[in-house]
Order: sequence, then C-alpha cells, then structure tokens
Amino acid sequence: MQNNRTASANYIHQIAHLERVLFDDAWTALSIGHWLSFTGHLAAVRLSLDGQLIGYALISQVFDSADLLRVGIAPDYQRQGIAQQLLTTVTAQLKQQSVERLLLEVREDNTAARALYGKLGFQQIHIRKNYYKNTDGSRCDALILQLDLTTCR
Repeated sequence: MQNNRTASANYIHQIAHLERVLFDDAWTALSIGHWLSFTGHLAAVRLSLDGQLIGYALISQVFDSADLLRVGIAPDYQRQGIAQQLLTTVTAQLKQQSVERLLLEVREDNTAARALYGKLGFQQIHIRKNYYKNTDGSRCDALILQLDLTTCR
C-alpha cells in the first residue's frame, strides 16, 4: 500500500529526478522549489512503502479554481492505477478547500492521459490548435479539460 502526501522541500529533488526521466521539458529542482514558494502552489506526492517517491502532481490554486500543471508516475509504477488514485485524492482535497473546478492541458496525441482524465470525469472545453511542436517539426493540438468539482463524486 502506498500513501499520498502534500510535498515538502524533502521531495523537490525527487520530483525533479522523475521530471528528467519522464519529460523532455523537465522542470528543474530549482524551478520546482521556486514555483512551490508561491501561495496556492502545491505538490502532492505518492510514496511506496519504503518511502520512495513514485508519483507527483503539481497544482496551482487561485480562489475557486485550480490548474493541474504536471503529473508524473515513475515508469515501473505506470498503468497500475496510481495516477488515478493520486488525482482522486487531490480532487478530494481541492473540494474541501471550496475549489469548484480543476483545469488541465493535455496533448491531443497523449491517449493514455486522455483516457485517465476521461475516467476521472474531465470534459474538453477548448482546443489550442498546433500548440505543441514535435521533434520532427510537425504540430499537435493542446486540449483544455475541466473537472467540475461541484458535481463530481
């Protein structure tokens, strides 16, 4: 059994390490630490039984709205429902803080993430055409999704 926590400074370097493993546009430990220093910015982490960071979510909250900016799950733990459990915990915490909606942006070609977000109840509300540039020079749309926290379970 793993557990979820709100991240402290202890996890910044572990989050940055996972960022480098998972993403071409990885956030550095310095940028994560700086970002977390602002009011309303938080990180939720998922730990294994031995205390190893296996997942995280970076969220920015302003009044009754929040943005899910980054989500990462360690490769050995992907496709095991951990991201869904982490995001379910995050949404429950946001609801307790009277947040009414959670927004995110996802690449149109990221079918695994889109399936997860759909399972959680996110709805597409906008498209940013040709937003992402691929390594081959082609472009990919960004989908803006929203979860209405006033109506979700």
